[in-house]
Amino acid sequence: MGRPVHGWIADSVFQEIDIATGELLFEWRASQHYEAIESYMTHPLAGYISAIPFDFFHINSVDKDSQGNYLISSRHMHTITCISPTGEILWILGGRRNEFKDLSNGKAINFKWQHDARWLSEDDGILTLFDNREAGPLHIDGPYSQGMMLQLDVSNRTATLLHTYVSLQQTRAPSQGSLQFLLETEHVFIGWGHSAAYSEFATNGTLLCESHFGASWLYFWGRVVSYRAFKKIDWVGRPEYPPAAKIHDGRLYVSWNGATEVVEWVLEAALEGDDEFNEIDVVEKKSFEESFLLPSVLSYSQYRVAALDRSGQVLGYSEVIENEPPTTLINLLVTVCVWMGFIVGGWQCSTRVMCRKSTRVGWNKNW
Repeated sequence: MGRPVHGWIADSVFQEIDIATGELLFEWRASQHYEAIESYMTHPLAGYISAIPFDFFHINSVDKDSQGNYLISSRHMHTITCISPTGEILWILGGRRNEFKDLSNGKAINFKWQHDARWLSEDDGILTLFDNREAGPLHIDGPYSQGMMLQLDVSNRTATLLHTYVSLQQTRAPSQGSLQFLLETEHVFIGWGHSAAYSEFATNGTLLCESHFGASWLYFWGRVVSYRAFKKIDWVGRPEYPPAAKIHDGRLYVSWNGATEVVEWVLEAALEGDDEFNEIDVVEKKSFEESFLLPSVLSYSQYRVAALDRSGQVLGYSEVIENEPPTTLINLLVTVCVWMGFIVGGWQCSTRVMCRKSTRVGWNKNW
């Protein structure tokens, strides 16, 4: 590689651990099976000192099949590798050691800097991956990123490209990204990683929907990113913390970040000297934050808000908020006097400035 014999690398390791016992069940190291010279990554400064090691492999996904084999993605080798439960390499798809014949005129194994390699169907040999085709401005290998669905005949070592999935904006993500197959609809859901967007496709590649959660003109700079994006129809968010509520200028504002089942907010209040709360208002949840106009009854000393689901069940209560002290007549008079002082003071200053300007102009004329 034109470098000193001794240098520093960033190794890639994955482990399988029994969560209950903490026992290490399996461990695999890329440096024991791949050579640094096989990498497609280039970095003129990497490897000379420990602070900047050469990231030759860069593992970014692991999937385990029903036979106990591991499917791993190496971003910097451009490879999908299948590893046995004993740690041996069973086969390699892509990269410098590719073992498969491409039956799609080079389009099946031409992925670069990929992420998220997964089995879709072991029986049919179908796997999916996110083909970045870029790893920064010095490593661009295609006009745009894409999702890929491949069919492998492992016995005969052949690979066929079934479908590709391209963003409406032909987004090219220099890092991150994911592909999820939705069993309920047989659609393909893609997160564009470094670019703040996600898309849903029919299996054949037809784009059904695309949205972005960050300004598209900032995609290049990566100011808003998501390593992977997922869609789950029946997912429910139930935060462990209570709804947030705050009183400001006679209104009570309420929100509950992460809660997906809230349909209505109920405002409850307690009379002074009474710990029992009574329902006094209800609003429909239409946006992230809703608010209540507080009543003018001075005897209400405390407020709280209840979050209700579609069946009217209480999902949670906000913390109890002390009512803001009412404005007394003395406080009102003090406020009026202060404002009158500002007005009179400002008028006097304005008059003095005008007088000074008049005197200065007259002096200039006399001269």
